[in-house]
Amino acid sequence: PEALEAVEGVSRNSDNSVDELNDHLDEDHEVAVNLEMDSDMCVSDEEEGQPLLKRMNSLPPRKQRKKARAPPVFPKKWLSNPKYKEWLRYDVQHNTMWCDFCRSNKICGVWAEQGTQNFRKKTLLVHMASNDHARFALARNPAQSTVVKTREKMKKQEARSYKSALRTVYWISSEEIPNCKYPSLLQFQRKQGVKDIIQMNRGKNCKKESPESFHELLHSLSEVFQRKMLNHLNSSPFIGLGIDESTDRSQEKHIAAVVRYVDSNETKIKTSFLKLSVITSGTAPAIVEAVKKILGDFSIPVNKLTGLGIDGASVMASDMNGVLGLLQRENPFLIGIHCINHRLHLAVSKAAKDIKNVNTLSTILSTIYQHVNNSPNRLQKFKNLADVLGAINHDNAPEEGNENIAPSLKYLKFKRIFDIRWLSVGEAVKAVIHNYQPLLILLEEEAANDEPTSMGLLEKLSSYKYVALLHLLGDVVGATNHLCRIFQYRDISFSTLQSQLPIFVETLQDMKNQPGKYLQMFLECVEEGSDEIIFEGVHLKTNPHRNERMNQLEEFETDRQAFIDALVNNITSRFPNVQLLSAFQIFDPSAYPENLQQLAGWGYDHLKNLLDFYGEPKRLENQVIQALVKPEAAEEEFLFFKRLVYQNRGEDRNENEQLKFCFYKPQELFTKLFGGGNVDNKMIYPQIYKLMVLTLTTMPSNAEAERVFSVQNRVKTKLRTRLGINILDELVRVSYSKTSGESLDLDTALAIFNEKPHRWY
Repeated sequence: PEALEAVEGVSRNSDNSVDELNDHLDEDHEVAVNLEMDSDMCVSDEEEGQPLLKRMNSLPPRKQRKKARAPPVFPKKWLSNPKYKEWLRYDVQHNTMWCDFCRSNKICGVWAEQGTQNFRKKTLLVHMASNDHARFALARNPAQSTVVKTREKMKKQEARSYKSALRTVYWISSEEIPNCKYPSLLQFQRKQGVKDIIQMNRGKNCKKESPESFHELLHSLSEVFQRKMLNHLNSSPFIGLGIDESTDRSQEKHIAAVVRYVDSNETKIKTSFLKLSVITSGTAPAIVEAVKKILGDFSIPVNKLTGLGIDGASVMASDMNGVLGLLQRENPFLIGIHCINHRLHLAVSKAAKDIKNVNTLSTILSTIYQHVNNSPNRLQKFKNLADVLGAINHDNAPEEGNENIAPSLKYLKFKRIFDIRWLSVGEAVKAVIHNYQPLLILLEEEAANDEPTSMGLLEKLSSYKYVALLHLLGDVVGATNHLCRIFQYRDISFSTLQSQLPIFVETLQDMKNQPGKYLQMFLECVEEGSDEIIFEGVHLKTNPHRNERMNQLEEFETDRQAFIDALVNNITSRFPNVQLLSAFQIFDPSAYPENLQQLAGWGYDHLKNLLDFYGEPKRLENQVIQALVKPEAAEEEFLFFKRLVYQNRGEDRNENEQLKFCFYKPQELFTKLFGGGNVDNKMIYPQIYKLMVLTLTTMPSNAEAERVFSVQNRVKTKLRTRLGINILDELVRVSYSKTSGESLDLDTALAIFNEKPHRWY
């Protein structure tokens, strides 16, 4: 009681004294008990609290009063206990115990690494109940080791079986074979003794041959390519987009989207298929809605797009209410690119329609295809004539001395002209030129029997002007098709357009005065007579037709000049010298001056055109979009960047067993300067790097979207019109991956497949 009164007295006199007292009492309970029992704690009312405080102030510091704690002692009898002796180990030097099972299997934790000093029986029991320890203990048990090994062996065999099934699904999809062939292919593999496929069964009724099994495996394969591309899309600074719409076999409207981006692993510009989606209608708002949904599925913001590759339809190309205009309202830096292949095809078609005789010749080519190919009897008669006359197919010509060639190969098949296929005109012209002699004999025989179509075709094809125009068209369209094939390359850039288009125009100009390959062959084979010209045994008429004053030789020369002039004018008007696109040549090594002294002042006008567009903020209604690059920093970097490009313009390459210096293409230059050991250049030239990505990710051609529709039409045939859009998208993606050269990662596909449970059938 006296001690309690003393404590209460201290609390009345000083709050700090109470705090000090509580601290001491909490720190060492033994000292507090001694204080309570001390006789000095009994104080009078006059000196209330003084002896206690004095006693407390005289106490030694805590570190001196604290007793040294003894190290924990390990019970060595545990080492002989049957429950622990197989796995428990003790380290005398460090005074720690650890688990031999966990350490030998390299498990993370104190029991497998540094050990523990928590020498309590409960610690042992908790560790024994852990999943890892129980699994390792079961594996060490001789009675259970066979079961564990068998289970692991079954898992490995199951993984091999799944990989075999994935390979089968990949082969079916990449070869564009119907899904219904999957069960029969598995049965064939079992009959052939494929062990992994045989062991894939789970009982008699579970053979994994159902459509659901195929779809789950197909989804895993498609997800591999999709996730791989998604990682690159997220890391790419900018992305180019190409879209096109089409209708499939079931009259369902689809939109195909392709993207061009920077592959972060290889520092390369790549073009890949993105997605195939359904659109409700062909209007611009519906297409924009579908495009935004596709971009949202891949987490691509609209303001990350640099260019939009489209065809020339107004619903796409209009900058007011078209797809381009609606997207530019959200991204003013988006450039609309009319596909160069579409423009080239339209230029040739427009020039042919402007010249009357050339337009008539196009009708003649279509009529020949329909007249011969739509009649089996007439087609067989033509083949027999071709065999007799020896019109050998150029594409399948036999070697010398080899006469074992099928008769059906001794002619060049007539081709149909499609308005939507860029190369169809050239193939149709080549077939008629090659088969001209047997075709004329066939028409003469049928015209003798008063067959009206044969009579009309015979009259046209026996006229000098049409035969000469046919060979001229073969030269012109041959050059056009060559340029079109170049423009269809997967990773083509605008530098190719800038370099190849002038060469093409010069070639056309030369054809006005000098004949090309086919026209030269025609002029060398003709035999001039008094009133007629003989070509391959056919008498060609040269006299004027009704209501015509010029003879056919003069008329041909007039049409020749007019057709080439019209074609050159159409190409010039459809491929204008746009300053922004022309400025892309600062990233083309072949455009750089050869003299190093001229390099200092070169290219700043092109750089200014790029910076005027990408380096200035854009205003959209009530908001301002910040510039993509910093103009001042880009100009400072450009001076040093030009010298870097000049030092890496190209390399010596072996062409026709001869070393020849070749300039790098812009894509190759990009990989050379910013990939491999030159990754630091991204930080040294950050603004130039952005400009180069902006230019190279803009797609000048929309041929990649057309390839997607070609794959779609091969997959969704007339017998597979019930394919849904999700399955069709996955089938197209897997088939497209084969054409683009992407490798198959079966381990990743198997991991994706095992992410969720499956019910096998």
